[in-house]
Amino acid sequence: MKTLARTVALVAAALLLSAVLAAERAPLSLSKALQLPADWAKIYSPPEVLIRVKTMPDSTFKLVSILDGKTELDSLLVAYLRSFTFSTSSDSLGIGQEFDALVELQKAPSPPESVITAPDRSMLLSEIEGWITLDRRSYNIRETARQTADSVLTGLPVPYRAGFFSYRRLAYEIPFTVNGFQPHGSLYSTALQENYCQGILARQDDALAFSWEEKPYPYEAALSDIEVGLGDYEHRFARGAVKKNRLFGKDRMYLGFDFLAQGGYWLEENSSLSIIKLFLSAPLGKTTLDLGFGDYASKMSMSVLLSEYWQKENFSVERRYRAIQTAWRSPWLNLALLNENDTSRAQKFVHALHNDALHLQAWKSVNIGALKVKALYEHQITERDFELGKKDYQDLAGLRLDYSDALYKGALQADLYDFEHGSAAADLSRSLHRFDLGTAARFSYNDPASRLWVPSIYTAGDSLRRVDIREKSNVALYLRYRVGQDSKLFLSAGRKEIQNSSVPDTTFTSLTALAAMPQKMLYVAASGDVSQNWGKWSLNWKPQISWEQDAFLFEEPRLEYSSALTLSRDLGYGNALFVGCSLLGHGGYSSATQDYFYVDDSLIADVWAGVRITERFEFQATYKNVTDSSIYGVYPLPPSLHASLRWYFLN
Repeated sequence: MKTLARTVALVAAALLLSAVLAAERAPLSLSKALQLPADWAKIYSPPEVLIRVKTMPDSTFKLVSILDGKTELDSLLVAYLRSFTFSTSSDSLGIGQEFDALVELQKAPSPPESVITAPDRSMLLSEIEGWITLDRRSYNIRETARQTADSVLTGLPVPYRAGFFSYRRLAYEIPFTVNGFQPHGSLYSTALQENYCQGILARQDDALAFSWEEKPYPYEAALSDIEVGLGDYEHRFARGAVKKNRLFGKDRMYLGFDFLAQGGYWLEENSSLSIIKLFLSAPLGKTTLDLGFGDYASKMSMSVLLSEYWQKENFSVERRYRAIQTAWRSPWLNLALLNENDTSRAQKFVHALHNDALHLQAWKSVNIGALKVKALYEHQITERDFELGKKDYQDLAGLRLDYSDALYKGALQADLYDFEHGSAAADLSRSLHRFDLGTAARFSYNDPASRLWVPSIYTAGDSLRRVDIREKSNVALYLRYRVGQDSKLFLSAGRKEIQNSSVPDTTFTSLTALAAMPQKMLYVAASGDVSQNWGKWSLNWKPQISWEQDAFLFEEPRLEYSSALTLSRDLGYGNALFVGCSLLGHGGYSSATQDYFYVDDSLIADVWAGVRITERFEFQATYKNVTDSSIYGVYPLPPSLHASLRWYFLN
């Protein structure tokens, strides 16, 4: 406890010291402000954004990165920088030079009811096309590997996907939020939660945590997004979304609607997934009221359950999950409520399992110069007719500090559960031109006692043994290197301490004996996002690999790797042909299921080809599981051909 307190104090001191050191290189101020759309819902205090800019050979500026986390401004900043030009003879800037710039943000006045001129319409269309491009790239169903990991503390096993079905390795769970709330405890691993979120919500990653949030769409023109696909083994899916800002001509009034329906053979069972989600945001004077509703229904293999509920024979589990959320955001205090209703059924269950929760939350954020402070409190009330191995928290108090300037970036997060148990995480980095050097750490303290037996959901009066997997600490150094215009490499090395608590088993005596005590192990990880252009040809490659010291732990392969490579040929006018391949693999490890079975080394691969017609239409065909392999101890689907198209409509 004293060690943790000293660590938190040192990180906090480093954050404060960085404010003094940052004065050695102040960012430039660009000559004009960025005009936000009149219906832009978010308010910034102070009204500015810190960015890194690069000078290009054609005397224009290119956006390299957003340094203070305001990533929702990405498409607006790209269009904004196009209005600048520079001269190497008159300006103190050279070609290929990178510099930090502070951009003032101004809210444009509400447009009068008049005819939009052709130049205005063309500029608006260009901005919307930029938003569509970013949205399309944020999630595409062909790549096995998701967006390259860029953080030490938020890395998760890479999922294998088919349409909007996905599955990844069971592991100790890193806390995450969905629209600001941690989901209540359930029978299911977070692998199923990812099925509910991907393609519907936007995944937001930062140095300390990751979350799923509503995708902000800032324009008044209504945008529709349709995606459909079919494939062998009865795979079918249809996904759609409609987004409109300034609804009924009213500023800050936003409506978003999403739906998804998918079915097919997945994880050795006939599976299905359906989602309906509605989100409405409306202004109330200086405040904003958000209302959200989600209805999720799934029928999937027992593989999506927590490992203690796996059985020797596979079977299907049906789940119906509903969430109603409301939030009131104001300049003084923010309040939110989430009601979760969760029902699970299976022929093997003793009865239908009901699992409900009510969350009440209050939070406040304050900006003090380059420092942002957020304090949060949440109370959770749960009601279920069965018992879980992990106890739900009733009270959560959290404090988050973020600091960002031209040279330094830091974050500190501390959470206290039920005023007894807690965790803390910190990240601090220094920018050196193309390099970011940093350190990150996470600790837990005063963990609750492990529960190694859980009441059975299959036989009344019986119990199931459970492996309790916890990360006690994780400390690492990392290096981020930006290569050229659109590429980056990320390398990290550190030591983490994992504890497995389990019931001794005569077959695996040595494994469970070692796992009873916390194990310290070294690890190294590397990832990249590499883009290269040769005239009309372009290549994008996202490799990722991690290795860790063998510590004889459950659900911990020594080696994991993934790669996704796409080669494109520009046809002009926004059209392109593309081909690509991806692979995902891991070394062998012991599972934490009832029989502790050994998962062999695995490698699975896909190939694809397609065509893009402008930024709004894309068609592709994919051959899944070319290697006819299992992954993470399950057989996702046989080798099969799949095709899909995606189409944006602007109204």
